[in-house]
Amino acid sequence: VNSTLVNGQKQASPKTSSSRRDVTLNARAQLIVKQELIDHPFKSNFIFESKQGHPLGNVVLNFWLRKAKSELNIKKTLSLHTFRHTHISKLAELGVPLYLIQNRVGHKDAETTKDIYLHVTKKAEQKLDSKLNLL
Repeated sequence: VNSTLVNGQKQASPKTSSSRRDVTLNARAQLIVKQELIDHPFKSNFIFESKQGHPLGNVVLNFWLRKAKSELNIKKTLSLHTFRHTHISKLAELGVPLYLIQNRVGHKDAETTKDIYLHVTKKAEQKLDSKLNLL
């Protein structure tokens, strides 16, 4: 991550210096990107782009998510940012150390990650309950 989009315009740098980072994609995500390249060759350096090669901004992507939410009758809150929260929660459930999550999402300090994102999930609580039974 070396820049950010604001109102469809690429900025020279991300929001903060700690936001500049490399993000590893797992094998499944890499396959999805490769298939996307085959199905829709990129005209720019953006995965999500219009047919004209312009990056798709949050407004368009969130519109599509709201449409899908309505069509699928999903009751929960859904936005692009929901995926960030979910990703961080899932990493926490897997036991990934806080400092690695912090680096992955580009936070300057772990307190930001912990205070904003790391709410305890039901799965984590269940895991704790099962471990307590081993004592």
